[in-house]
Amino acid sequence: MRELVTDAIVLDKEPVREFDARVSLFTKELGRVTAVVTSARKIISKLSPHVEPLMVSEVRLTEKGGMHLTDALQKKSLPHAAFPILNIIKKLSEPYAADGELWASLTSDGATAKEALRILGFDPTFARCDHCLREKPEFFVFEGSAYFCDRCIPYHLDRDQYVRV
Repeated sequence: MRELVTDAIVLDKEPVREFDARVSLFTKELGRVTAVVTSARKIISKLSPHVEPLMVSEVRLTEKGGMHLTDALQKKSLPHAAFPILNIIKKLSEPYAADGELWASLTSDGATAKEALRILGFDPTFARCDHCLREKPEFFVFEGSAYFCDRCIPYHLDRDQYVRV
């Protein structure tokens, strides 16, 4: 059984079975990982408040038949404006690929979606709309990794399928 204590940003949390939860984390040492939190949805859970999206926590991860989060302590919380950035990391980063530059950007006060896209290799600086080729498009669509302007963005997309840059 391998064990690691590291800082992590909670990207997402979803229910699993009756009382458990699955959390997506972006850790300082491992990059993006997914871990199960046993009994996280019980009303008496001591871990649940420390593993909510936008939390920066010190976590203990164990690997035994999959990744499990066994302990967590919240250090700080990111501003609500960081939700789009968390979505970018969840959808575009590779699992188990640590990125010091991305970690530094996220934990600084001035983190932006543009900066996260740049670090992950989708720099919007010279991007053009994928449909009309207009300069400085306003949206990045995850499916197809394409940029669109406000006139050309597909109308049927859900809010979690694109991000404003």
